[in-house]
Amino acid sequence: MESKYLEKFKRLQTEEAQALYRLQGARVLLEVLPQKEIKTAAGIILSAPKDHVKVTAESFQPQLAIVLLIGAGYVDSDNNPIDMDVKVGNIVMVNELGLRYFSTFPGIVDYTKNTLALTSESEIQMIFENMEKFEQYEALLNG
Repeated sequence: MESKYLEKFKRLQTEEAQALYRLQGARVLLEVLPQKEIKTAAGIILSAPKDHVKVTAESFQPQLAIVLLIGAGYVDSDNNPIDMDVKVGNIVMVNELGLRYFSTFPGIVDYTKNTLALTSESEIQMIFENMEKFEQYEALLNG
């Protein structure tokens, strides 16, 4: 799985570009990856839901996503900054009900079909350094 937007958003990591915008607090902008089809033991292929907007508790599944932008992080009670654990380029597993999807996004001309979403770091349940590490993890599970 490759990111459609990661390289574009990496351009925003310079100090000059970061003077143009600010993602507030512990918020994270994600590119949600398409879910894989699942094959049951009986050979039935279950396809992933196509419409992220109509999520119900019965269809709830964790989502894998690529981190595109991160906010400045937290501030403790003494007003000291606390950095976020998640970094741009990480692959994360996030609670789908904690995602706010965008059908379009400022600066991106292409219609994104609900692939960009905003969440807070507290909604992220698992972090992988990159896609290669996620694939190694997946291979160990499927052993």
